[in-house]
Amino acid sequence: MKSVAAFLVLALIWFAGLFAFAARVQQSTPAPLPDPAQGIVVLTGAGSNVRLAAAIGLLEDGYGQRVLVSGVNREATREDIRNVSRAVRRLYDCCVDLGFNAADTVGNARETADWMQAMRYASLIVVTSDYHMPRAMLELNAVFHGSGVRLQTYAAPTPSLKAKRWWRNPGARPLDGGGILQVSGDPSARGGAGAWPPPNPARPDPAERRATEGQSVIAVRSLVYVALFYLWTAVIAVCATPVLLGPRDWTFAMFHFWGRGVTAMLPICGIRVEVRGREFIPAGPALVAPKHQCMLDVFAQFTWLPRTAFVMKKELAWIPWFGWYAAKAGCIVVDREGGSRTMRQVIREGKERFERGQQVVIFPEGTRKAPGAEPDYKPGIAALYRELDVPVCPVATNAGVHWPAHGFIRKPGVIVFEYLEPIPPGLKRAEFMRILEERIETRSAELNAL
Repeated sequence: MKSVAAFLVLALIWFAGLFAFAARVQQSTPAPLPDPAQGIVVLTGAGSNVRLAAAIGLLEDGYGQRVLVSGVNREATREDIRNVSRAVRRLYDCCVDLGFNAADTVGNARETADWMQAMRYASLIVVTSDYHMPRAMLELNAVFHGSGVRLQTYAAPTPSLKAKRWWRNPGARPLDGGGILQVSGDPSARGGAGAWPPPNPARPDPAERRATEGQSVIAVRSLVYVALFYLWTAVIAVCATPVLLGPRDWTFAMFHFWGRGVTAMLPICGIRVEVRGREFIPAGPALVAPKHQCMLDVFAQFTWLPRTAFVMKKELAWIPWFGWYAAKAGCIVVDREGGSRTMRQVIREGKERFERGQQVVIFPEGTRKAPGAEPDYKPGIAALYRELDVPVCPVATNAGVHWPAHGFIRKPGVIVFEYLEPIPPGLKRAEFMRILEERIETRSAELNAL
């Protein structure tokens, strides 16, 4: 328990720091106008059009003599940058320099220091996004330490970063790259007046570097989520042990609570979960046939179905606590190699679960399939449909796009679980299988494209 307590303390410290950072970002905009200075530097990155507009606006209003645009994509031309910044051509041609060599914030600082030294400027206004300003000033203060250069900040707001609800906003991942750094053009047109300094072909493309930074952010968020997921699961599993001694409904309540926690933490990864077709979620006995792409498909059914009974392989029943809770909930544990014997067991126990008003969940393909993979629907679902004589509720999803079956990476986006119109009992086997596969695969393919 000491290790669990230590982990909880570290997690609380981490979240406190993150919330403090979000509050600081929120308070930095709208930025007050700075005092006039000699130079203005704008650090490019995601949302560069907003940053550029802010810097050019300061230049046009007389707050600086000259602007350096640091970290420009190697493929961008001066005309590309002018079009995005919407600067007056006369002012742009005379007073805007482009820097192509900075690949990261450290490079921005060094490039800015070289430019300031060449221009013999002693005062500078720094323009960058609100979320980026603390890191930028850390590096700039380091390179200008002891130089006598006076630094001021002017933070540009990031529209996609809603600081008050950043944890619920999948768009709040500003390091994924974008904006002006993605402008393409003829690199041969970069030279001439205003290029600072001449491009260095040996340096990495800033856009590629930012794409790498974006992947790093996704990896860090994913690691945090996975750590919290296992912590949450362990705490619930141990603390909820007494429910095993109570009525079955206590176990269903525990599963609902645990599942909601699993999905509630996903915004850490920039993932939002949507449940569609709620009117088709069965309240009484039914066969539920979800598309199976990842483990989240399992957690989701525990979360939204009222009284779940999974058909699950026997190996899962050996997992401490999970196996105990599954047995208490009435999950049907099967030997996948048992053939007709297993099928008779599922039919017999399935009828018992229906008498209790439970929903029997079975993945019609039997195992996980990657999004877009060729479907392989097993005949077992048809046998259950015929023998149990109840509606079948298909469920489509794109969960595997954002929660791959293997690895720890959780990719930002929207995960959708859509309960589709139930298939009524009594259809012929071939017609039932055709309708089931058609509904699930057609809708899942549409969701995969989101």
